[in-house]
Amino acid sequence: MRSKTATIAIGAGAAMLLGGCTPIDTGLGATVKHNMAQHIINPDPEYAGTPVEGSSGDRAASALERYRKGTVKEPQTIRTTSGTGGSGGGSSIGSGGSR
Repeated sequence: MRSKTATIAIGAGAAMLLGGCTPIDTGLGATVKHNMAQHIINPDPEYAGTPVEGSSGDRAASALERYRKGTVKEPQTIRTTSGTGGSGGGSSIGSGGSR
């Protein structure tokens, strides 16, 4: 019968040997940061005094005031097609024509 001390010593030795097989991340998350950097074009963009479209505070305030008063401007109709287009020809099969 083995002694309790020998069993503990064998277990500790095995743990030390197996502990040497585990990989150690010396970058401390550098891989994740690298991968994120590959997907971000410019994390700190600089817009030299160029306002972002739709960011006018005065226009937003006047729009909110019009909304509160019920005098909202109707949006303009914008055509996305020129109105000219071809019509595809098709067969008369299945359209109820005579046979």
